Amino acid sequence: MEESLSITVTPKLRGTRLDVLVKNRLSWLTNTQLERLIKEEKILVNGEKTKKGKRLKSADTILIFFNDNYDLSVVHDLTLEVLYEDDYLIAIDKPAGIACHPTKKHLNYNIINYFRQNENDAGEIRLLHRLDYETSGVLLLSKSKEAHQILQEDFEDRKIEKMYRAIVHGHPQNHVGNIIGDIIDAPSRIELKKGVDPGNEQACTDYEVEQEFSSYSLVRIFPRTGKQHQIRVHFSYLGHPIVGDKLYGKNENYFLDFLEGVFGNDYFERELGLARHALHACELSFAHPIFKKKVTIVSPLPEDMLRFITKNS
Repeated sequence: MEESLSITVTPKLRGTRLDVLVKNRLSWLTNTQLERLIKEEKILVNGEKTKKGKRLKSADTILIFFNDNYDLSVVHDLTLEVLYEDDYLIAIDKPAGIACHPTKKHLNYNIINYFRQNENDAGEIRLLHRLDYETSGVLLLSKSKEAHQILQEDFEDRKIEKMYRAIVHGHPQNHVGNIIGDIIDAPSRIELKKGVDPGNEQACTDYEVEQEFSSYSLVRIFPRTGKQHQIRVHFSYLGHPIVGDKLYGKNENYFLDFLEGVFGNDYFERELGLARHALHACELSFAHPIFKKKVTIVSPLPEDMLRFITKNS
């Protein structure tokens, strides 16, 4: 079965390249996958074939087609905690260790497939933002096209208030501070890895230290922009990488070990302190797209992060 995703270009995004906009919305797409979709005319602009470097105009409609022949049985036993739900939105407490959407590595075991299997109207349920595979916490999805369009624009216009908590190595010199520097591709054999351009201020992360213990700190984080891997990259750049981060920690070889699937959680916990990176999306606040009232959704620190703090305090 093939499904489609429609993106309408807002005035703020006028002049953006097609490939940049599509990858910002679908960060899991590789460059090769993107080029193949364009070549096969699976990405259309205003119903016509296009090129990846096309500069978009306000009100342009981008239509993306996906081959959606997934085996849904692998998420049959997954249980997700619902933090908020009404006729237009649903927010879940995403566990660490599950992808938000189908990817090459996680084609079946992901949040979207869970809803396709468990909800009668799952065709309407769509992600409004994404959390990394190992990041836990508040994940918001829409249940109607109207709600999706309004909140998607609010995310793009930075009207959504987000707070994360993370355990980082060491004690930041400033207990309250910000990290500024755009997120760029890093010189690495790992295509996914990002770095920081300190001369470009297009990405900003505010933080405050909540607790110091042993050689670690628990920090509250307020990302002012939403670039891929932004929090993880910024804290690595600051010299205080997130505990358990295989890609931005002390050695990226741990990420390659993870991809190979040879080592289990015990190995990573022994080597890195935690089997996954200690980053949790703990709060999301926004104006409801239909009712216009302020909604705040909260998720407490998960058990593995609490256990690490207790063990090392």
